[in-house]
Amino acid sequence: SYGMGYRAPTLKEMYLDFQDINHNIQGNENLKAERSHNASVSLEYGNTIKVHKYSLKLNGFFNHKYDGIFLTQIASTDETSFTYVNSYKFQTLGGQLDLSYKVKHFDLNTGLSYIGTYNREKDEEENLKEFFFKPQFKFNVSYDFVKWGLKLSFFNKLVGSSWDYTLGANGKIQAVKLDTYNLMDFTATKSFWKKRIR
Repeated sequence: SYGMGYRAPTLKEMYLDFQDINHNIQGNENLKAERSHNASVSLEYGNTIKVHKYSLKLNGFFNHKYDGIFLTQIASTDETSFTYVNSYKFQTLGGQLDLSYKVKHFDLNTGLSYIGTYNREKDEEENLKEFFFKPQFKFNVSYDFVKWGLKLSFFNKLVGSSWDYTLGANGKIQAVKLDTYNLMDFTATKSFWKKRIR
């Protein structure tokens, strides 16, 4: 598939001036509209053998955004000051592999992705890498105890180290490294009163 996109800056991004004890977000009335191109290809296979149902999905994509709008920290001030800026060029490319399996009331979904983000400083210095890549791994499992109206779910996502950008004291955008982190949660859901309340 292929598509083109356009997004004008919002009133919030252009004119918001929000300040409290923890935040200082300043709008930027000089923002330009975003324009983008997207290309993607995907392949999916699924099958059911008796009560066992499984599927495998493979997806690849490429995005090219001009003048992308993003919220960034103003490095020359305190750590709570942010503003919206246009990036000169924003590109992402990558792939994702997902595997899902379901049998009766048991559901498992796992997958990994490898996504690259264009290094904006590459335009300034040729020796730098063109893309920063970030690996991600997810593992989700749930079981539905139908008789009791109870469902238990476990979600885990491991995000590899990556790069982001900040607005430096000289007014130029600079790269900063973000450490690897893990997100995990467990939920228990119970329904009552003939499933009217959960």
